[in-house]
Amino acid sequence: KKAATLAPSDLAAKNQLGIAYSQAGRAHKAKKIFRAVLAQAPKNLPAHLFLLDLFRLEKRFREAIAHAKSALEIDPENTDVLVAYGLLMLDMDDLDGAEMAWNNLVDAPADNPGVLALMKGLLGRGSQQVTAASIQPEIEVAMRDEDWAHAELLLKSVLGAPGSTDAEKAELWNQLGNIYFRLDNIAEALVAFNAGLELDPQNVD
Repeated sequence: KKAATLAPSDLAAKNQLGIAYSQAGRAHKAKKIFRAVLAQAPKNLPAHLFLLDLFRLEKRFREAIAHAKSALEIDPENTDVLVAYGLLMLDMDDLDGAEMAWNNLVDAPADNPGVLALMKGLLGRGSQQVTAASIQPEIEVAMRDEDWAHAELLLKSVLGAPGSTDAEKAELWNQLGNIYFRLDNIAEALVAFNAGLELDPQNVD
């Protein structure tokens, strides 16, 4: 608070103050801070995103949409903007809108917490847009880097994807089995390998 008071033109400090109020459960005060930032700089992207999230959590969708539109106008390819818009659309039961956001996240890292949250939300709604193929490159990178926890998280997230074929799901189970095997979790590895064989008996890798 002191930094924002001493440097009223420091919008980053004001945004941090707004975040602090939000985390302390003082949403009304936080919104007042973010609105003050936008009064000084109408195209301040963080302030729009913070207000979008606050209004979304309060289910005040009209206000949330207004800030989503502003954010999209400022930076339509920004990962945080697309994720925030996608989550908002999910909360409004607009699956098409959420899928549009997902399909525009072509270059976003799959381990981004927001991207993962959107992916899980879409899977929970039965979206056909989240497929094993769309996540496979990120899984392969994680396994190549021996980042087993990240690879496991991605695999478990996409195993329920309705748009995947049995062969694709079998490959995912096999990859998950390999992770457990490398971690010396033989029991879980066998479960995963058997699940893969049930889906694709010809896959003996």
